[in-house]
Amino acid sequence: MLMGLFDTGDDDVQLENADLDCEPQNEFVSDKEVAPLDDRLNPGEKVHYLFTGGAGLEINGEKGDRVGSTRTAITDERILIKTSKSIGTDYQTVRYENVSAVSVTTGMVAVAITIDSGAKRYKVRLQQAMNSEEIAHEVVEFIRGETSEKENQTNGGEDSESALDKLERLRDLKQDGIISEEELEEKKQDLMDDI
Repeated sequence: MLMGLFDTGDDDVQLENADLDCEPQNEFVSDKEVAPLDDRLNPGEKVHYLFTGGAGLEINGEKGDRVGSTRTAITDERILIKTSKSIGTDYQTVRYENVSAVSVTTGMVAVAITIDSGAKRYKVRLQQAMNSEEIAHEVVEFIRGETSEKENQTNGGEDSESALDKLERLRDLKQDGIISEEELEEKKQDLMDDI
């Protein structure tokens, strides 16, 4: 697990809203890298993970026209995605209480984090770098933890994992070869019976 701050040597950058004193945290969280998002963050919002690059963003399977670079912050409150385009900047916010499923997809060129939230499905592609897949899995677990925490707060502390989350985990177990297709189908039927 990567923790700590990436030393950029930029002492003149002053953040007004972001709080970088938190763990876990990946190496790209720094004053300089968070600064372009600072005005969109709430005062004291803790930035745990940050991804930058030109890998792109898809919403409901559609990649935006002329999408340039993206900057994705995973905070204690939400997921904030800034997309820079040739014609301006667009921001997407996903609140943890709206996340129904989250997963990692690994390709030859990029690793993608897919976030389902009601009517929208976001796919943030991260540039393939050393241990980016490991970090992506760490981020997915962090998001799942935040999602569960927000659900518990909303439901008065009840432990209620959604059926979609359970199905997502079952699919991950099947992909990893931990359970068979038959076991997956059996568990899916059990979940459907519980609904």
